[in-house]
Amino acid sequence: MPIPCLPRKHGQARNKALELPMIKRLSAASTLLKTLLSMFVAPSAVYFTTCPDVPNLECLTSDAELEELSKKILINSEGLRLQVVEKDGHYFTLNNTRLQVCQWLETRGQCNTVRIETVPLKSVPDGIKRMMVVPPPVVYPQDEFDERDQQSRRRRQSEESGEEEDTSLLAPLVSSFRLYAQRPLTAPFCAQRYRPR
Repeated sequence: MPIPCLPRKHGQARNKALELPMIKRLSAASTLLKTLLSMFVAPSAVYFTTCPDVPNLECLTSDAELEELSKKILINSEGLRLQVVEKDGHYFTLNNTRLQVCQWLETRGQCNTVRIETVPLKSVPDGIKRMMVVPPPVVYPQDEFDERDQQSRRRRQSEESGEEEDTSLLAPLVSSFRLYAQRPLTAPFCAQRYRPR
């Protein structure tokens, strides 16, 4: 856009005319930079659009189907691209199968980031908006606790509640273990037990 020529006596108007396109260019560049920076996201950072009727949404396709779909997507000229909606600071996909393929490729190390196209939340129907719910965090229980951790936890709980710990069942076991630990180790236990007299 050519800058209009203004007479020199209108210096302030001329300066404003020169600044206006520069400001527009800077704001356009900053929005472009923000767009470019937010265009690539890890597939694991995008959430599925959940359906209340489907309990395991991630199990929509088998491994063979995922491999076939991933080959089709990788051959396609547009590559890996997801249409997402940003709601409450989280990205939700509009295509669960494509997200599942991207996450499957991410677990195999073939897709660390994926290009996203952000769709405005205003253009999404209300029914789909209601399905965009962040799932609760998955907490995996530890399979086995260390015995000392369990005992210390029980002691703390009994001290907090003011109850005495019932050690009547443990007392014979502890005393026999102490006696066994104090014995001198001269021969293996089985040799001491069956020694002829």
